Amino acid sequence: LQIVSINTAPTSQLVTVKGIGPKMAERIVTYRIANGPFRSLKDLEKVKGIGPKTLAKLRPNLSL
Repeated sequence: LQIVSINTAPTSQLVTVKGIGPKMAERIVTYRIANGPFRSLKDLEKVKGIGPKTLAKLRPNLSL
């Protein structure tokens, strides 16, 4: 199981995470560019399309 960093991964790496598609990967990177690095995985909930349930599914495969 690969752990992907939400602060450094390009969209091509983010889409390798089960549950993250091309559009969501793009939104994560766009948010990161606009707002700086994520301070916690919970900050992903600020990205359109990611709520508490989605974050719970993604969390095991993500790091900061």
